[in-house]
Amino acid sequence: MVRPQPQPAVDTSVPWPGNTYIIRSKGTSHILTLLEGRPQLLSPGHRGCIHWTCVEHAGFLGFRNVASGKYLGFDDKHFFCCAKDGRADSWEKFMVVARPDGGFVMLMTHGSNWTLWPVGMKHGKGGHGEERLAKVDGGWEKGLVWEFVKV
Repeated sequence: MVRPQPQPAVDTSVPWPGNTYIIRSKGTSHILTLLEGRPQLLSPGHRGCIHWTCVEHAGFLGFRNVASGKYLGFDDKHFFCCAKDGRADSWEKFMVVARPDGGFVMLMTHGSNWTLWPVGMKHGKGGHGEERLAKVDGGWEKGLVWEFVKV
């Protein structure tokens, strides 16, 4: 009988401006990857870029892809995109909140009243397309739990 080998512990961190991270969905092997211009949750080994530099902007965090230099944000349908150069604006601002059982919830600004929506998955094209990363309404329980691995 072959016994499973223990996996090495991954040192996760609190995201902090000036540091670069691999952003991973907790409990899975999926990593936030910029592939062909689109942020996606993919298993390790894809050819996209998995490194995100954390920046501070007006008290919020932003995440800039190392390869493209563009900021992680959302489009007019609330799906993730990576299109903004320069500095983070309101569509690229995050708050990251620690969960008591480990990991973090990523929240994004929504609307002019600064409501915060969690980052999760939602279906595209009228609810019938593939699931994609997006900011989602419905409370923190709708959000994915993330880990930040400092590189």
